[in-house]
Amino acid sequence: MVLDAAAAVCAVNLPWARRFTYVAWTGFPLMFGCLGAAWACGALPASLDAWGAFEPAAFVALLVGVDLAQTALHRLAHTRWRHTPLGRAHAVHHRHRRPAPEDAFDTGAADALVQLVAPVLAALRAVAPSRATAVAYGAAYSWWLLFLHSSPDVHYPRLAALGLVTPAHHHAHHAHPASRFSTLFRAL
Repeated sequence: MVLDAAAAVCAVNLPWARRFTYVAWTGFPLMFGCLGAAWACGALPASLDAWGAFEPAAFVALLVGVDLAQTALHRLAHTRWRHTPLGRAHAVHHRHRRPAPEDAFDTGAADALVQLVAPVLAALRAVAPSRATAVAYGAAYSWWLLFLHSSPDVHYPRLAALGLVTPAHHHAHHAHPASRFSTLFRAL
């Protein structure tokens, strides 16, 4: 299960990765390691055992569920948890004032586990998507996180009109971390 997901995610993100000067271990390596461990321990839903058909409703549920959880946790990392080990772990990510795609997953280990790995694992268990849907979600969401850390000078008015976070919106969060906590929906 993890190998086909890793291959799909890496293939989709190859255009970004070709420009990387480093790979943050708290990104793809940690996520695939945790997914592999969860799979080996039987902690992933049985729906992931077979490829299955792509399920649009489950795909949207994963997007919305993970974004809601990550937005809440991200807000806490900047407010209530700011002076805790978790808040300090998230501060590692914010040393990038003008981040590039390679910085998208550069954070402290505790932050990566709480804000990235835990919401994804919880959503996979709650939604129980087919493997095709889970792999499509992983490829799309990881691509989106890299996209958000790309140039804020390129504008995407159609995405903004749809209420989606754009690189300019996310870069504003890096410049002024007290707002704009969502990674997908601007309204959160």
